[in-house]
Amino acid sequence: MIKIKGVSKEFKQKKIKIQALRAVSMEIRRLEFFGIVGASGSGKSTLLKLINGLDDLTAGEILIDGDSLKDINKKERRRKIQTIGMIFQQFNLLQNLTVRQNVGLPLKVQGKKNPQKVKEMLAFVGMEEHINNYPSQLSGGQKQRVAIARALTTAPSILLCDEPTSALDEHNGHEVMKLLKKTQEEFGTTIVFVSHELELIKQWCNRAAILEEGRLLAIVDVSKNQVVNSETSYYQKAMDYLT
Repeated sequence: MIKIKGVSKEFKQKKIKIQALRAVSMEIRRLEFFGIVGASGSGKSTLLKLINGLDDLTAGEILIDGDSLKDINKKERRRKIQTIGMIFQQFNLLQNLTVRQNVGLPLKVQGKKNPQKVKEMLAFVGMEEHINNYPSQLSGGQKQRVAIARALTTAPSILLCDEPTSALDEHNGHEVMKLLKKTQEEFGTTIVFVSHELELIKQWCNRAAILEEGRLLAIVDVSKNQVVNSETSYYQKAMDYLT
């Protein structure tokens, strides 16, 4: 489904080079609930943006269903990117649009109108009663549900989730995770879930990649029976907890 081969990303800030990712390689399987975990600044969000075509690689390549994003033409690249949905930590809803308009926005960008699809996705996330509300009238958990509905209107085969629960309380965070699992099971969506919270990775993911300072340190099959030792490094803590 997703092959990441020797991917590096370099930024420049005031003539200083910052290596956000360093020769990262991994494969994310179809229908997987795959976690990417690491401390702040480890390169998690940068990697998601590269997968979604929101930023350009410095080196390496990313293949989606066998197609390299850097080798296909602009039209085909756009079509490929449209098979990928994304949800964010801060919801990214447009405040001047209603819930209906926010959820229908990806379809509008593609030149499509499908009001029935919008209603179906809002029903799927349990937000159909709020279809005419504005984001300012919603709680944080409700906003994230709307963001998920928006991401699903184009029927993506891959859903990238960038810290989607970090702005929520424990209850709403758990409800969002259940909704992501439901999305995977009912729509056959591959979920790529970025978080610094080891508990969420352990509870919901099949496998997880551990990043540290832009490097891939390990990919682990997630198990359910270890305890975090908070005195160790983040990498060792993750390995102890997830394996």
